[in-house]
Amino acid sequence: MGENALIPGRHESVVEKAMTEAESIVLEHLRYIRGAVDGLRDDMREVKGRLGILESQYANLSNRMDRLDGRIERIERRLELTEA
Repeated sequence: MGENALIPGRHESVVEKAMTEAESIVLEHLRYIRGAVDGLRDDMREVKGRLGILESQYANLSNRMDRLDGRIERIERRLELTEA
């Protein structure tokens, strides 16, 4: 053991310094994680917006297909192309 280990209070200050450094590292990592989560949140908002647009376009396309199906059925009946 060195001389500093025998000085009262010296051990406590070394421990406090180590704890402060550890806390600093943890806070740095937490800030990085927060930034990453914020980026993911923004990406998720964009994905949800795009999904909403796709759902709307699908619903519109589905309605158009239903109308076309009805028109084709009427044409087939008029031309007597349907069975029974």
